This record gives sequence, C-alpha cells and structure tokens, in this order.
Amino acid sequence: EGFYTLGELRKRAEKVAWESVEKFKAFDASMAAVGEHLADQVIIYAALAKGESAFFTTRFSDHLLTNAYTIRKFLPEVKFGFEQEHGKVKVKGVGYKFNE
Repeated sequence: EGFYTLGELRKRAEKVAWESVEKFKAFDASMAAVGEHLADQVIIYAALAKGESAFFTTRFSDHLLTNAYTIRKFLPEVKFGFEQEHGKVKVKGVGYKFNE
C-alpha cells in the first residue's frame, strides 16, 4: 500500500509529509491487509483460487463491488461475501483450471 499527498504552492514540505504519515497511520490502525484501491484488483485472484479466500480492506469501494459483479457474470459459481462491519471480503473461489 502506498500513501501520498500532493504538494502545492506555498505549502510547507513538512505539512505534505505529515499528511501522508496521517494516511499511513489510519491504514495501519485499520489492521487491513489491502487498501480500498488494491482490493478491487486482488478480488479476481481470490475468485480464481481453489477453495475459500478472505482478506480485510479499509472500505468497499465502488470499483470492488463492480469487479465482484463482473466476475460473477463470467464465473457464476464464485460466491462473494462482504462483511461491512469488519471490512472483511470473503470469496469462495472456483479453482479455475488452466489448460490441464
């Protein structure tokens, strides 16, 4: 996970750095394995994995939910479970077989 803040004219470098540190501290305190911008990319691998996968994220972005919907269109046997309260995404994968 990466954290950044854009600098701007007359904004002190220390303030830019501090804002990034604050973003990191919030992520670290969440105990999430992946941030909201990575979760939507990880979910396809969880769907293709054999068995059940689970990971924690900071929040469910629209991208994550859209990707889950799209994956289900191609792989209807994949099951997703989202636990908003705990930020947990559960995926029951299909164990897709690649040209065996």
